[in-house]
Amino acid sequence: KTDPNTLLEFQDGPSKQELARIVRELAETIRDGGMEAAFRLAEEPLQAYPQCAELLHSIAALLDGGLMMSALPEAQKEPYMQTVMALYERVAKSDDAAYANRAKYMLVSKWMNLRQYDRAQEILDSMPDWNALDTRGMQAGILSVQGETAKAAELLERKLLLSVQDQQATL
Repeated sequence: KTDPNTLLEFQDGPSKQELARIVRELAETIRDGGMEAAFRLAEEPLQAYPQCAELLHSIAALLDGGLMMSALPEAQKEPYMQTVMALYERVAKSDDAAYANRAKYMLVSKWMNLRQYDRAQEILDSMPDWNALDTRGMQAGILSVQGETAKAAELLERKLLLSVQDQQATL
């Protein structure tokens, strides 16, 4: 039951300085060299640190943002987006709960945008009821597009009430 990456002696993750350097170089490549060059550049650190959720998520988020900002036609973005989704999926399966939940949040958003509500719901069901990335708003969005507006409204009302109570307690 030993992870193949352990057997092949991959390092767990880059140092904070190395992570910052990788992210900076990737951002510069997106800006100056384009998406194809950025995806090529991302391959080496992804192979060197295949289990590092922080690195995987950082690269996925940068590439995702670069794609959103790029002038590429949607048809050319599709293969790149599949790679980004695969990175988010890898992070979502990681042992790092914080990054896994962030990746799941992104996946739910993307599946909702693609109108794949069953897939979004499946991921949403695997997330905690409440965390820093509150899933209740997303759940209400899914319910709303499925025509269950009363349930969506009830969920949002509960969310609002809890928020008011939290703010009141804080004051």
